Amino acid sequence: PWKVKVLLALLTWTVLSTLFINLDSPLHYPYYHLDSAWYFICGKAWADGLVPYVDFTDSKGPLLWWIYGIGSMISPRDYVGVWILSCFYYTAVLYLCFLISMLLTKGDKKWSFIASSLVIIPCLCWLDADIHAEHWCILSLAYLLYVMVKIVVLDDGFKFGNAAFVMCGVAVGAALFIKWSVGCAYGLMLVAIPLVCGVGYGSKRFHRVCRIMLMELSGVVCVAALFSLWALYRGCFHEMIYEYFRATFHTIDGDNSGWLQWWITESKQMLFKSKCFALVFVCCSLPVMKGLGWKTYVPFVAGMILVGFFNLHDMRYYQIAVVPYSVFFFVVLVQMAQFYYGKLSSKAAIVLSGIIMCFVAYSGVQNNRGNIFLTKSPDYESIVKIEREISRFKNPTILAYRTRYSGIGIASEIKPASLYWALQAGASQRMVSHQDSVMSHRIADVISITRYSKYHKDDYTLHNKVVKAGYVKVGTYNDALSDAVDVYVRGK
Repeated sequence: PWKVKVLLALLTWTVLSTLFINLDSPLHYPYYHLDSAWYFICGKAWADGLVPYVDFTDSKGPLLWWIYGIGSMISPRDYVGVWILSCFYYTAVLYLCFLISMLLTKGDKKWSFIASSLVIIPCLCWLDADIHAEHWCILSLAYLLYVMVKIVVLDDGFKFGNAAFVMCGVAVGAALFIKWSVGCAYGLMLVAIPLVCGVGYGSKRFHRVCRIMLMELSGVVCVAALFSLWALYRGCFHEMIYEYFRATFHTIDGDNSGWLQWWITESKQMLFKSKCFALVFVCCSLPVMKGLGWKTYVPFVAGMILVGFFNLHDMRYYQIAVVPYSVFFFVVLVQMAQFYYGKLSSKAAIVLSGIIMCFVAYSGVQNNRGNIFLTKSPDYESIVKIEREISRFKNPTILAYRTRYSGIGIASEIKPASLYWALQAGASQRMVSHQDSVMSHRIADVISITRYSKYHKDDYTLHNKVVKAGYVKVGTYNDALSDAVDVYVRGK
C-alpha cells in the first residue's frame, strides 16, 4: 500500500510541476516547439493513416512517433495529449529514482521521496526547454540503473529474477527505436550489469554472465522483432532500415578529420558549460555507494563513458540522456541533510516540498517559451493569422523548404507534404533535391522558410523561387530560437 501512496504522490507532484516546466502543458502556447514539433507532426501523420518512412520521415524511430501519435489522438491540435502521457512517463522515471534512493538511504521513505522528486528539475529545466528524443529514453536508463544499483548494494545478483534481465534488454530495445544512437550507448549497461552480477560466484561465474547476457539480448530481440513485424505488415521494412538507420547515419557530418582533437577541446570546454553537471551527477555515484567494493566503480565508469559518448556532438541537450544519474547527486544532498537533521518529520517534508515547488515554478518562468499566464508573445497574433490562412485548405500539407520545421500549422492539423518534408541536420543532396522537386511541382499546400539555412545564403533568391512556383506569402513570425520564419500558401 505504501508503494501505491508513493506513486500517487509522485503523479500529483509530476502533474503540478510539469504544468510550469513542460512546454507541452496546457499553460503554454503550442507554437514554441522545435524538435518536438517534428515528432508531433510525424506521430499525427501516422495516426491519420500515412505510412512512416514512405510518406514521411525524420531521423527518429517509430516508437517516438507512436507516443506522439497517441498524444495527437487525445488532443489533435495541441500538445496537451502528449503532456498527459508525459505525466505518467515521468512518474515512472521518478518512481524508479525513488527505489534507487531507498537502496542508498537505508529505506528512508521521506528523504527518498524528496531526492526522487528533485529529479524532475534536470529532466525539464536543464540544458534546453524543448522536449527531445533523449527525454523519452531516460526511463530506460532509470530502469537499468535501478537494476545495477540493487545488485551492487544488496549483493544479490545471483538471486535476481530472470525477468529483470529480460526487461533490461527491452529497455535498451525501446531506446533503440526512439533514437538509435542513444539505444546503442545504453547497450553499454547490458555489459556492465552482468559484470557486477557475475563476480563472486566461483565456477558458476562465466555461465551466469553468459546466461544474463542472453536474457538481455532476448529482450532487445523481442522489441526489434515487434517493430520489424509491424514494418513488414505495413510494407515499409526496407524503407525503415534505410531511412532510420542508414540515412540517419549519413546525416552525421561527414568531415571527421581531426575529430579526436575536436572531442578533447569540446571536453575541456564542457567543464565551463551547463552540461558539466552530467559529470557531477555521475561522480556522485561514488560517495553514495562508498564501501561496497570494486562494484561501486562500475556505475561510475559506465556513466563516464556515456557522458563522453554524448559529448561527441556539440548539441548540449544530448547529455539529457544521462539525467537518471542525477538521483545520485540528490541523494548526496539528502545524506548531508540526514547527517545534520536526522530523521525527517512530516512537517519538514511538507516545507521542503513547498520550497522545491517554488523553485520549479521559478524555473518554469525563466525557461518558458510562451507561458499563457506569464507572457504574451508579440508574434502570437501573427501566428493566429497564419493559422487562419492555413485552415482554409482541407487536410493541409507542409514543406519546411530547405530548413527545419518550427511548429506552424499544428492548430490546423497539418501533415507532411512528402517524404523529406523538413530538412534534417546534415541533410544529403538527395534530400535537398527532393524538396526542390516538391516545391516546383506545387505538391505542398504550405511552405515555411526559416531565415538561417546553410543551403541558401540569399533568402531573397529563395523567396523568388517559391513565389515563382505559385506560392503567396501570408505572414512571418519568430520561432523558439528567434529566427524569422516566412510562411507561404499555394495560390490558385
